[in-house]
Order: sequence, then structure tokens, then C-alpha cells
Amino acid sequence: MKNILVAIDFSDMSNSVVAHASRLARATGAKLWVMHAVTDTSFISGAGEVPVPWTISDEDLPRHFPSEQGKLSEAVAALQDMGVDAQSLLVSGPAVDRVLTMAKELEAEMIVVGSHGHTALYKLIVGTISEGVLRKAHCPVLVVPSGAKKQEGSQNSHEVSAAKV
Repeated sequence: MKNILVAIDFSDMSNSVVAHASRLARATGAKLWVMHAVTDTSFISGAGEVPVPWTISDEDLPRHFPSEQGKLSEAVAALQDMGVDAQSLLVSGPAVDRVLTMAKELEAEMIVVGSHGHTALYKLIVGTISEGVLRKAHCPVLVVPSGAKKQEGSQNSHEVSAAKV
């Protein structure tokens, strides 16, 4: 395996998702791409009294979203300290679409995402990112369930704290 894409949202689940992905990357020697999708990048700027919508390119995202870029950078630095070949990706757009697009562009052989364990009603009305990725991915997808963070034992607690996101 050469490339693994892990998509995180900086929720409580993210530590567990990154820990599982890092174990896979170390076991297979794969590069770990740690990705976060910023979904709202449209801003309105005034040119006199006329509002002008504009969108931020992916290259400019770190400047406009320093908190998100900082969290990604910290996670990648911790992974690299543990010997994992890792790189951050801050992208914009709908999360499912961007995960699938980046997985193809990076020729990822696996995608790792988390599941928050929402209710059936929430899934029916809103859907989930993990479900969307799972249904449309071109490669295997590892979905880390919300219960996994509660069940983590001492074996990966060091990994989770070292790669805290």
C-alpha cells in the first residue's frame, strides 16, 4: 500500500480515526494524507455598495483558515515524530466530494473516516459523510465507529495523545 487518505473533522472522533489510520500506515509503509474539508469558503466583500461574492482557492485556504491548518500541521508533526510519513491537506468544498476527488488524485488505496453514530432519523434527513464516501469510493474504506474511541486500550492511547487533533 502506498497512500492512505484519512479525512477528519476535528471532532472528538478525529483522534481515534487518526490513530487507526497511523497504525495502518506504519504496518503497510504507506504515506498518510491527513485531510480536512472546509465547507464554507464563500465570502462577501464590498466594492462600494455592491456586494461581490468570491471563493477562496485551496492554495489560499491556510491563510484564511489558520486554525484548521494549525490543527492539521500539529497532527502531521506528531505522526511524523512517530515515524509515519504524513502530509496535511486543507481543501474546500463538500466533504464527500472532496474526499473522493482527493482519494483519486492521490491514488489512495484506502480511505479512513469516522462515524459519529447519529440516529437513523438524522441519517435519513441529512445523511452522513462516512456513508457517502463508503457508497461512492473507488477503493476500500475503513469506517471507525464512534464506540472505538471509548474502547481504545493502552496500546493506542499513546498514539492518540501524540497525534491529538
